Amino acid sequence: MSRYSGPATLVTGAGVEIAVEVDLEEEPGAPSRWRGRAVTDDPAGLDPSDDVGNAVLRLPDGRAGRVVVAHVAFGRPVTIELAGGGPPPFG
Repeated sequence: MSRYSGPATLVTGAGVEIAVEVDLEEEPGAPSRWRGRAVTDDPAGLDPSDDVGNAVLRLPDGRAGRVVVAHVAFGRPVTIELAGGGPPPFG
């Protein structure tokens, strides 16, 4: 099972780029599904009404994957639960 922890960029459906730190993993037994959590101290541009089904998570090396924002907990830091589909952009 592949994992990635480190910096990434969450690109919202509106095209806003948000710097995040992520902890991601492949779902056991489902290599084309992955999940994880992102945190950010600067949620500027993160709007719950965005088209979250079209979000993209981009890693520093340029690899990217489509994600659905499953839940956002606004606080310090903001915590974002992610569900990815397709091949994970890590591993």
